[in-house]
Amino acid sequence: MARVKKKKATEHYVSPSYKLQILGKERCEKIDSYARRIMEEVGMIIGDPDVRSRLLDAGAKEIHNGYVSIPSCMVDKALETVPSGFKLYTVNGELAMDVNKVNKYFGGSTSSLSYVDPVTSKITTHTMETSSHVAKVADALPNVNYLASNGLIADCDPTIAGRMNFSNTLKYTTKPMYFSPDYAPTYRDIVDLARDIKGGSDALREKPFIFGYCEPVPPFNHSGDSLKKLIICSEAGVPCVYMPYSMRGGTSPIFLAAALAQNFAEILSGLVIQQLYYPGAAFIAGSMPTILDMKTTTGSYGAPEFHFGIAASAEMADFYNVPFFGTAGCTDSQHLDMQTASEVTMAILSTALTGADIVHDFGVMNHASAISPELYVYTNEVVDMLRVYQGGIDCSDDSFLFETIKKVGPRGHYLEEDSTLCNFKQVWYSQIFDRSLTAEVAADSFTNKIKEKTLELINAPVNPDIDPAIFPILDEHEKKWKTLLNK
Repeated sequence: MARVKKKKATEHYVSPSYKLQILGKERCEKIDSYARRIMEEVGMIIGDPDVRSRLLDAGAKEIHNGYVSIPSCMVDKALETVPSGFKLYTVNGELAMDVNKVNKYFGGSTSSLSYVDPVTSKITTHTMETSSHVAKVADALPNVNYLASNGLIADCDPTIAGRMNFSNTLKYTTKPMYFSPDYAPTYRDIVDLARDIKGGSDALREKPFIFGYCEPVPPFNHSGDSLKKLIICSEAGVPCVYMPYSMRGGTSPIFLAAALAQNFAEILSGLVIQQLYYPGAAFIAGSMPTILDMKTTTGSYGAPEFHFGIAASAEMADFYNVPFFGTAGCTDSQHLDMQTASEVTMAILSTALTGADIVHDFGVMNHASAISPELYVYTNEVVDMLRVYQGGIDCSDDSFLFETIKKVGPRGHYLEEDSTLCNFKQVWYSQIFDRSLTAEVAADSFTNKIKEKTLELINAPVNPDIDPAIFPILDEHEKKWKTLLNK
């Protein structure tokens, strides 16, 4: 009797048994060769004087217009020391994410200015309260593996809004946290908070529960602030994403191959810098080569070219054997509608079939300007479907049920067989999609189910696993940050 092995409660990632190949080794090598030529012949703007000096002392050269040329040998050295994976833990110290080029993990976004109200379906101001709602929903959904300090809240002074939102999100979850606030001093304060929660620098380094994000400014500009963020994270033993967001035809070349070469020239430059300071520090490559929509002058989050470019970028990260930060679960639409469903599902499928290790931007709508807890609920369901799709096929002898087939024979049925009775519940059943045979199901039942589920999660009790010992620590840091407003 064959039984389907159930996944553990902590294994809500997608582990593919196969991958979609877009580039292949030969194209990866060619993109790599042009990326290295860009680094050496075009050069990079390095906005931090200390970093610039460190690069020049290590073998980089100053070329035209003060740009820094980074030779290929420095790239090779950095690739020798950077790890191919890392682990992230819950706030309570349990293993939550084993980033190892096999597992996939999904989470939210940090940059939305607005909130899509699940009660009214209207786009409203994003506040501390609505941020709490997103946090509760994300914490409850099993296919959301990490949370983000979700958005730029309006009811808090911008000087400390990034810090306060991060602290507030920690009040609703034990899952790992992704952060991307405004300036380097905010990064340092968040890292300091994480140290205090873990009980010191060594404890945070041993079991990090946070990872940061920073980015160069295409084309070829590595600001001092972004480099400081990268170094702050690496010094603390906290993994960090380094990701150029480029728009093809605007801030990068129109052709995808050229855009990929530019993006990875910028990514590899960040890697070289990080490994110069902290060899062996965890580095996460990110690449977002979207299109510049000439009709709207926006960078699209739903365009097929965008997600195809991310899929190709994931393959390039595999080529370098570094973790990759992908993008999916987002849409250009302003409403939970057919456009949203199409764009989100297409993006999730594309991202999951390729090599992305960590995927962000769950719940993001309207060109990343709004965040929707309802979209979190929908995207969680899509990932759950995809987990089944990518589970592969068990072809062991037991799985063929040959003796059962012989027993049933022609014109029989399998309804009463042990293999059916013991395994039929392992089939995937949706919480929001409808399979009923009746024609009386309302046309809006799908959106209503999502709305009901979302409000249920928002109104549910706070996660009881949150350690109450962290609240005095959060309060202490929040009081300290508020003193900045008086300066």
